[in-house]
This record gives sequence, structure tokens and C-alpha cells, in this order.
Amino acid sequence: MGPSAPRVVLALVLTSAPIEPDRRREEALRLGPECGRCLSTCPADAVGHWARDWAACNKFRELNGFHRLAGLLTDIVRESEPEEQIKLIHSPAGSEMFDAMLHRVGIVSGCRRCVDVCPVGADYEASLKGHLDEIPEDMPQKAGRLAEMAQLEGAGKSPAALEKHRRWIGKLASETGA
Repeated sequence: MGPSAPRVVLALVLTSAPIEPDRRREEALRLGPECGRCLSTCPADAVGHWARDWAACNKFRELNGFHRLAGLLTDIVRESEPEEQIKLIHSPAGSEMFDAMLHRVGIVSGCRRCVDVCPVGADYEASLKGHLDEIPEDMPQKAGRLAEMAQLEGAGKSPAALEKHRRWIGKLASETGA
């Protein structure tokens, strides 16, 4: 995918064309705790040490996802009066859910702050850097967690999540001597 991969979002590609896959990535594309911009910007505080809390992330990433649909349907089923059930179906929440499903708005495309602020890729330096240098969501607690992660890695203590996701992460610069 090249150096701009963080801002490439593919939902589905179907083709009968013969395509040679890229070689497996050996060096890490992501910078991890030495950068930490994703942790600093995350409104869900879902970024861990080479891991992500998907349940927390999805509350922002899937604004109109399953959890919201399930909540609306639960409210409708719990309502004992048929007239009130119909009001819920025709409510703004019902209309928004229908529109989201029809146009796939916010189903899995809500929050993208981590992707927006990621400095990996030639497109960041050329197009985004000046606009995204400052991270308004950053706070001392996040900076402290990030410092702890960097300190652990500096001491050679990587979390289990790094090995679990090694296939997607690759070798870190500290592991290759780069």
C-alpha cells in the first residue's frame, strides 16, 4: 500500500484481476509510544500499549452502529403502548438510524481522529502537518500513560499485545537498530 497506508480506508474490493500481493512488511509502519499522537487525540481513550479497546472505540467510531440500533429497538420493545412504539419508530432517532443504514453514514466511519493525526506517510508531511500539529484532546493523564509506555519499551519490556499483533506491526526501529 505504500507510505500513505494510514489514511487508506478500504471497505471492500472485489476483482477477478490477477493481483500479485505486496510482500509482508518487515519494519514497523507505526511509531508506537515514541509518537503517541493517536493516544493523545482519542476521545474514547481507547488506545493502549500496542492495543485498542474496541468497545470504547466503537462508541465514537460507529456512531450509528449496532449498539445504537440495538438501543433503539430495545426502547421500542420495552414500550408497552403501541402508539408510543410507533412514535419511537418515527422519532428523530429512528429516522437517523434509517438514514444511516440506507447511506452507511456513521456505521463504521464516525471518529477518525487517530487516523487524521498519524504522522506516518508522505501525505501527512505534505498536506496535513501544519493543520494537525496541535492536539486539543491531549491531557496530562494521557501524556503520563504515554511516558510509561515509552519507558517500558526503553527498558525492553514490550506488552503481550505487541507479539499478538506482530504480523501487522512488524519490527520496531529499536529491534532493528534503525
